[in-house]
Amino acid sequence: MRLFYELSLLPGVEPRLVRSWVDNLSRLLANKGDAPRKVEPEDLQLPWKPLWRALQKELWPKKRAYESSYVCFSTPTPPDLS
Repeated sequence: MRLFYELSLLPGVEPRLVRSWVDNLSRLLANKGDAPRKVEPEDLQLPWKPLWRALQKELWPKKRAYESSYVCFSTPTPPDLS
């Protein structure tokens, strides 16, 4: 669990690889019918801050490519959870 989670948060990795790791993580989390769980709740206790930082970089980049000095776009600022 932790391995796929950590791999999916590595910066600069091709989206195709990240998608593959996230798909594997999803398969481990899936519970099908009467089959025993593949993952216990204790295995799901993962650090949330690395995921939050990765999302911040994607959702609120420092400077967006389409912004210019002539046009001001209003974007929400992320909450500071530090």
